[in-house]
Amino acid sequence: MKAAVRYYSKKGNTRLVAESIAEAVNTDPVSYDDPEAGIEEPVDVLFIGSGLYAHTIDKQFLQYIESLDPEKIGKAVVFSTSWISRHSNELIRDALLKQGIPVQKASLYVRSNVISEHLKDAGAFAARSMRETPLIMPEEKPEKEAAAEAENEEPDEVTESTAESVYEFTVRDNQGNDVPLSDYAGKVLLIVNTATRCGFTPQYDGLEALYEKYREKGFEILDFPCNQFAFQAPGSDEKIDSFCKLKFDTKFPRFSKIKVNGKDADPLYNYLKSVFPGRIKWNFSKFLIDREGHVVKRFNPTDKPESLESDIMKYLG
Repeated sequence: MKAAVRYYSKKGNTRLVAESIAEAVNTDPVSYDDPEAGIEEPVDVLFIGSGLYAHTIDKQFLQYIESLDPEKIGKAVVFSTSWISRHSNELIRDALLKQGIPVQKASLYVRSNVISEHLKDAGAFAARSMRETPLIMPEEKPEKEAAAEAENEEPDEVTESTAESVYEFTVRDNQGNDVPLSDYAGKVLLIVNTATRCGFTPQYDGLEALYEKYREKGFEILDFPCNQFAFQAPGSDEKIDSFCKLKFDTKFPRFSKIKVNGKDADPLYNYLKSVFPGRIKWNFSKFLIDREGHVVKRFNPTDKPESLESDIMKYLG
């Protein structure tokens, strides 16, 4: 059987794992941006992976996957070298399936802080993967993805083209009740799409600290769980709410799970993105709303809650 090894990372650990895999399957590892990275001759197995967080994988790498010819690849095996970058496995997997390439169900994760101890494991994993293993076929949808697609929100009558403030939108709380955002008129709001199994989930501590500090001055945090990013917000609204209260002692309002990108995105998020254009990149993107309901600032997932304090104080007055 013939194999190829392709990897994407700005760190040396991923290259070390790629080299270990390549040695086990008698080939050479090649970075995705190398001129020789194309798969010109058919291979039975393509080992492909990264050592980066899912939200930092750039378009060039995804475009490389889109350039692969499914007729020349028997199956793909995904690997990663960081605990949080394990979620990039799912992003890579979905891109491969979209391209029509079957993907092995088992993926490899090697902890970068003990990488020297696990290189042999990487080679053994590669050897096992050359044999027959369970696959996800392109026409199949993983159970989590199928469940996520079934959770389509009903369209709202107000769209981003007619709305002048967030007060024109109605959302659902985690009990399924409609909540007009006009209920929050006169308050400064921070709207956040969240997840319970994300590398940014500890930001709940910082968000709660802000809420406790400024709540009495008219500040509210509106929490919208979203399962669109590597399925990191699994479970029911009730379970998500229970987790956040038990783990982080959160007291700010939490709403029903929504979608923030794509054709089924919640109308509120279409409006937010019309004011500050661009797709939501990942969990814990944040929008600040002034007391008149206008969107005044957008923050990235990497912006820690404590870094928002000066902006919140500015609009609280």
